Amino acid sequence: MNQHLPKIYSVEDYYIQIFYCITQNDLSGLRSLINKLQELGVSLSTILYEVRTSDVGDNLLTYAVRQRKLDIVRFLLSIGADSNFTNYNNETPLSISMKNGSIDIAHAIIIAQ
Repeated sequence: MNQHLPKIYSVEDYYIQIFYCITQNDLSGLRSLINKLQELGVSLSTILYEVRTSDVGDNLLTYAVRQRKLDIVRFLLSIGADSNFTNYNNETPLSISMKNGSIDIAHAIIIAQ
């Protein structure tokens, strides 16, 4: 039944895939998804600041810090992610990295500021 038609994804499906790419440390996939969302008319600021986890409100950067994905953190900072962003628990990327003992990520955040 209509299997020959291309699969249509919603923007929310792409958001879910973005968090999966971060979990898998898939920088190439993350870049592709961000580009695809921008092609669909989603602004970079929306992607960086309004796409959040439902539990604590982590955006892409705070989620990447929590997952200890240094390359993803550096990439997100390089495209304009705000290192002073706070989630629903008032945690910043720097406070999360220090709590997790991720000194290399904390260093990357400090350098980006």
